[in-house]
Amino acid sequence: MTEYVNISKKGQVTIPFKLRDALGLELGGKVVVTKIGQTLVMYPSVNRVDRVKKLYASVNPGNKSTDPETAINEAKKLKAYDDSPSK
Repeated sequence: MTEYVNISKKGQVTIPFKLRDALGLELGGKVVVTKIGQTLVMYPSVNRVDRVKKLYASVNPGNKSTDPETAINEAKKLKAYDDSPSK
């Protein structure tokens, strides 16, 4: 899905509703913007705890726990958790 947007005097762009809706972006949500070559790439910023919960659920689908500590401990056992600061 491609949309064209204008850049305001302040350098702001509005993410079209279709794209916000498709990605589940909400008011106050955060996105990451990065430059790759001559291209800007924008993607939703994901909370690290939510990432760990999703990872834990994917490797242990029978467990309904959403406790972050349990998820982190299990992910560490699987060596899939990187507790270095997010960039």
